[in-house]
Amino acid sequence: MKVLIAEDDRTSRALLQGSLLKLGYEVVETASGDAAWDGLGRTNARIVVSDWVIPDFDGLELCRRVRARKGAPYVYFILLTGKMLGAGHYTKTMEEGVDDFLTKPLDVDALRIRLRVAERIVMLTERVQTLEGILPMCAYCRRIRNARGGYQSLEDYVSDKTPTQFSHGVCPECAKSTSGTDVKDITGPTLTAQDPPVTMSQMRVCLITPPSIFLLDERVFMTLGILRVAAALETAGHEVEMLDLSGIENYEEVIRLHMKTSRATVFGLTSTTPQMPAAFRVTQALHAAKPEARIILGGPHITLINAAYKGELARNGPGPRRQGDGQDARDLRRPGPGRRRGGGVRGDQARRPE
Repeated sequence: MKVLIAEDDRTSRALLQGSLLKLGYEVVETASGDAAWDGLGRTNARIVVSDWVIPDFDGLELCRRVRARKGAPYVYFILLTGKMLGAGHYTKTMEEGVDDFLTKPLDVDALRIRLRVAERIVMLTERVQTLEGILPMCAYCRRIRNARGGYQSLEDYVSDKTPTQFSHGVCPECAKSTSGTDVKDITGPTLTAQDPPVTMSQMRVCLITPPSIFLLDERVFMTLGILRVAAALETAGHEVEMLDLSGIENYEEVIRLHMKTSRATVFGLTSTTPQMPAAFRVTQALHAAKPEARIILGGPHITLINAAYKGELARNGPGPRRQGDGQDARDLRRPGPGRRRGGGVRGDQARRPE
């Protein structure tokens, strides 16, 4: 482990350095507050042994600066003193962030003991930070376990704990690797502020369950999410129809048949990582059947509501208040009682040509 020493007395510094080297530590040697501060930034030492009185600024100020760093790993700080301190001095320095003390002249055995403690504290702190940084994710549905023991999507989990908001899309590399086509060719037009005004009542949204969903439990998770989105869109004034392609192999033909009678102008398709290849092919089939269709790719809870509701509200202004107006995306996801699903069709029940 790397130890930074800050000691202006040449003899004391040489003695301290020699003792640390014999104990097997890598040593960063400095003789002033400025040099120690610069050396800490360059070397990322995890233990500091500093004299209290050094040039530029003293060891206590160096400790304050170390503790004020944001996002930096924990540094164990040992302060060297020329005399025994009273209880008041110990309390003050500990409040400033000092972890331990050594008195001069240097006692090598005392130094060894304090460094062993320092190593343990640094390693335990690092382990705690690592464990806190691990997200407890379900290996099956990829949702995150929260502090209450429930599970929620990664987007909701991060949004609850940070100001981060998610906007789903497809990067060019993923588009080319899965479909061989540029992303601009398969995503189609989306809802933007520059589009001509379209009232809520004029929009009909088709929510699609992707064909790559085969297992029953996986279908249940996906269907519940899509039903919540459907309720939110209906609350916002949209007509909603649903097309279930889960487990269907000839879904391009099912899409073609469905599009003959569908009045939908906007199509929402979940395109999380496991469903990405099939989502691209579904998108291409939708555009082949209805080139003017608006297609929204992404996680249903965030993308569909933000694009179809908030984007619409931003274009046209508040207008007359409808049920659901003025609520944020999180509120709109709660399905209201008695919502009727319109035009729902299971793909394998779609009418085949006679």
